Amino acid sequence: MLIQSNELPDGHEISVDLCIIGSGAAGLSIAAEFVGTSTSVAILESGTEELRKEVQPLNDIECTDLPIASKSRVRQYGGTTNVWAGKWMPMLPFDLEEKTWLKQKAWPLSIEQLIPYYDRASSLHAGPPADAYGNYSDQAVPVPEDEDSPFIGVPAFWLKVRNIGFAQTIGLTLYKEPNIDVYLSATASNLVLNADHDAIETIEVRTGNNKTIKVHAKKIVLAGGGIENPRLMLASNTQQQAGIGNQHDNVGRYFMDHPKGYLARIELNEGVTLTEALGIRYPKPISNRMDFGARLNNEKIIENESVNSYLLIHPHAEHAPDEKFRQFLTVALNLKAHPVQIKGYFLAMKEFLCLNQINFWKVLFYRLSLKINRRPPTVFDLEFHIEQAPGRNNRITLTAERDMYGNPLPKLESRLTPVEQQSIHHLHDELAARLKQGNYGTLKWNHDDYPPDDLSDIVTDSSHHMGTTRMGLNPEDSVVDTDCKVHGVDNLYIAGSSVFPSGGFANPTFTIVALAIKLADHLKSSLK
Repeated sequence: MLIQSNELPDGHEISVDLCIIGSGAAGLSIAAEFVGTSTSVAILESGTEELRKEVQPLNDIECTDLPIASKSRVRQYGGTTNVWAGKWMPMLPFDLEEKTWLKQKAWPLSIEQLIPYYDRASSLHAGPPADAYGNYSDQAVPVPEDEDSPFIGVPAFWLKVRNIGFAQTIGLTLYKEPNIDVYLSATASNLVLNADHDAIETIEVRTGNNKTIKVHAKKIVLAGGGIENPRLMLASNTQQQAGIGNQHDNVGRYFMDHPKGYLARIELNEGVTLTEALGIRYPKPISNRMDFGARLNNEKIIENESVNSYLLIHPHAEHAPDEKFRQFLTVALNLKAHPVQIKGYFLAMKEFLCLNQINFWKVLFYRLSLKINRRPPTVFDLEFHIEQAPGRNNRITLTAERDMYGNPLPKLESRLTPVEQQSIHHLHDELAARLKQGNYGTLKWNHDDYPPDDLSDIVTDSSHHMGTTRMGLNPEDSVVDTDCKVHGVDNLYIAGSSVFPSGGFANPTFTIVALAIKLADHLKSSLK
């Protein structure tokens, strides 16, 4: 059932088997696994079915150094899948391994343990099949054409447009299930422990009209994302001063994102193809859209003592869509996926009227000329995506500022370390050397001089908030165990990328869903 929390009486109490806080990729994927069961499920969503501007200030955050895009967090049923583009990539086996030069421990889960859940995630959300990634092998896909090349191709698949808004796919029917209730305008504001402080007894929830309701659940899952999960745990500090699950000061630490940006472009010599220049080939395209990318092989990463990273390679466009044009395209794609929504047509018209018409028509005629001439591109823009090494000082803390419900707002401290800066340089330097040695072309920098040592002003965030409630075997350096249960709290679990011990370079949603399904299996078993 879909329930408007504003209509509930002040002090209303709810008792269920499972409460999921957050209705994004993780929360809805877990709930979908309980369809047709006898388990009673409550999903708490701070927003409503539509994006309401008055709710979004709950996402306000103070940032130091690297910023967070304001549109990267959404209070709405479906969470950030409402604004997500749909890139669907798994972690590489190499990403889960120990990195001694980064002082990075291995994931407590192996790639072999994750593969079955990747398969189920693709099935649940109609994603690319598992074999599209070469069974998740670092070397199997794509096979290098040139053994001397330091590069490996990265197939970056996307879900089809009709599958990317989870509120409009699996979420569209969840609340019609007899055992699942979705509470809208319901913001979890405090977790109350029992007398022994070893389990959550009550979730205190504020409604949109500032009433308080209480939820009691046998099992609780925090699925609010890499910022909201630690924020709620740290703010629930009336019984334990450091916050829930924070006995060893790990909650909020090890924040990671995927800083990205443009530093250079490739200009190929006449007759040279892109795959020849890179020394790689890509798998045959499948029905899902695929972008072309390339990364350094494992040996080069270890040799350079780098973090993992990759380059997305885009044909250079003399006229590219500006930010307003991109926003219009996002709305238009969502409308194409869900054409029955009348409100989508009004939103598309509104975005169209806000367009920079000069940019719009320049881009349109430029794209049309490319189709007519059918000339293969020889100039390619390079968009780098860099892994952030997990570091304790990249973290979420609380500020003295309060939101509309009196809850403390979060503060993010996140910066590029020297190894991450050097990794960006290594990635481009290796490509420049490859092009020069083979006489394939030239790497042209977007700046007059070689890029500066400090790239902090060049990078932007990828809205991939990871690592703040990390998974591990030892409570002294982690927050949750391999079942995603919070150490020392028997009924509290965490879903989403906040449990990632490291981030790799892949977009996290595929792995978020895989881990959510794994957690759902564990919850089913434990609730029996």
